[in-house]
Amino acid sequence: MKNLIWYDTNFVHYIFTRLRNHSKIFDEYLEENISYGLMTSSTSIPPIDMTGKKTFGFNVTVVKNNIPPYEEVDVGHDVISLLEKKAKEVCSLGRYVDILWSGGLDSTTTLLILKDYAENDQLRVIMSEGSIDEYPWLYETLVKDMNHVVNRNMDFRSEIKKEHITVNANMADMMYHGSLGNHSSGSGPDQGEFSSCPIEYKNNTHWKLNHIWQQRNFQHVSGYLGDEVIVEDDYFPMGVSLFDDRDVIQWYINKHIRNELPLLRQPWDTLSDEVITRYREIWEMMPSEGRLCQTKEDVKNIPIADSYLEMKMELRDYIAHRTGDKEYAYNKPKVASYSHGQKNMYDDSYPTVAVCDDGSVIKRDQLDSINPFDFVTP
Repeated sequence: MKNLIWYDTNFVHYIFTRLRNHSKIFDEYLEENISYGLMTSSTSIPPIDMTGKKTFGFNVTVVKNNIPPYEEVDVGHDVISLLEKKAKEVCSLGRYVDILWSGGLDSTTTLLILKDYAENDQLRVIMSEGSIDEYPWLYETLVKDMNHVVNRNMDFRSEIKKEHITVNANMADMMYHGSLGNHSSGSGPDQGEFSSCPIEYKNNTHWKLNHIWQQRNFQHVSGYLGDEVIVEDDYFPMGVSLFDDRDVIQWYINKHIRNELPLLRQPWDTLSDEVITRYREIWEMMPSEGRLCQTKEDVKNIPIADSYLEMKMELRDYIAHRTGDKEYAYNKPKVASYSHGQKNMYDDSYPTVAVCDDGSVIKRDQLDSINPFDFVTP
């Protein structure tokens, strides 16, 4: 038996196909994935349950379960100091550190903080030409004089090195304008009317965080070209974020419990009745613990931002203070920042489809040679 720490949809679909000749096993596996698993986030990101309570048919090892319980614990009021603490820990491990810099708010914050704690020549910036377009001023005044590599093939993950710590900023979006995992909010004056807004059916903060954390951080191995990665007990150097620190996550949980972080308003009035009905079904299946909205009345207590420019103010304030560039800090719109540095990771172009807990990597061209029963829970 092999235990997985990460897998993509191509691996899932391959297992499905190979198990079709074993109807009982396949039916049980399919039911588990559809009814409880794939619906937790996106069907393009298979879930791994960080609680260890669900394995979705696969033999799974959870690496570095850093998710605190959904309860308020005092970790201080300044999230930047918590991010700095994590950066200091990362830089103290004696490895080269790579930062995936897109030019957006999250990765720019991460870059500026890491630079404060990295030793000389320890930090390298992995970026694309689009990163320059997204924040040209910072490139000209800082990044171009740092150790950096510009990937011009929309495949910046191919620059990842096994022996380096690779820091991403993926987790920030989960913490902010999506209540730990989605971007939903009310669109009408009622901001939560069941008939027009499915916010109640999408917001389950702690539960979604348990499922999405591992996939979001580990997806960077998809473009990795080597045949093994480093897995050290509870640490995976190729998938690290300052935002995945336990105290940082706790800070955001505290803010959500106190309704102190706004949700971003979205045009839900364009959704079909069929989609809204599906949200209701999903919501009913979610456990109530950690659910942001227990009832539609709860929605009225959540602050709503009408624009992305009202979001991530802690990061905007930090960037403005560090760089003096208030124009960027307070006027940076929402964009799919990584899109200019990566191919579509679900278009069958990336080489890696799964990683095992012994560090071995399963490549796309190896799928036909693997035994699916090596990975399926009996």
